[in-house]
Amino acid sequence: ARKGATIEMGRVEANSSSPKDVLSLQGGIQLEEASRQFQHESIVLMYELLGH
Repeated sequence: ARKGATIEMGRVEANSSSPKDVLSLQGGIQLEEASRQFQHESIVLMYELLGH
């Protein structure tokens, strides 16, 4: 829950930051989403391999 709050705070800060900061922040959020999606798919794949 705390991780999501951090991202949300970052988005609010980005609104008052320079465009460069906003771009790097959005990149970080996308990266985090991608890694979470990858983790989820890995877990699902493991479950399927184990036959659960």
